[in-house]
Amino acid sequence: MGQAAGRQAFTLTELLVVLALLSLLLPFAYRIWSVLRRGSDQVSEHARYYQVVGRFLAQFKLDLRSATRLRREGDSLVITVPADDPTAERTIRYSVDADRHRLSRSEGGQAIVFDFGAPPAGAGPFIFRIE
Repeated sequence: MGQAAGRQAFTLTELLVVLALLSLLLPFAYRIWSVLRRGSDQVSEHARYYQVVGRFLAQFKLDLRSATRLRREGDSLVITVPADDPTAERTIRYSVDADRHRLSRSEGGQAIVFDFGAPPAGAGPFIFRIE
C-alpha cells in the first residue's frame, strides 16, 4: 500500500501540544473576560443610579422654577405652584425615605417614587435633606 495523498488527521503529539497551549491560555482568557464583565456590571449600576438622580433633578428643577411658596412640613418639602386656573394653586410634596434611598413626589393623589438604591461603589452619595 502506498502513502496517502495528503494528511488526513493530526498526530497525537500535535494534539497534546495544542491541549498544553490551551491549558496555559484559557485561564488568562477567563480572567480577562471576568474583569471585563465586572467592569460592565459596574458601569450599568452607575448608569442606572445616575439616571434616577438625573430624572429627579430635572423634575425638582421644574417644580422649583415655578414655585410661588416653599415650606417644610415634618420630613417633607411642600412646594406651591400656580395651577392652570390663574386663581388656583397646586401643592407638590417631596418626602425623603433615607433608609431606602428614595424620594417621593406627590401631587393631587398621584405619586412618583425616585428609587435611587444604595449608591454604587465609587459613586458619591446623593444627599437630599430637608432642613
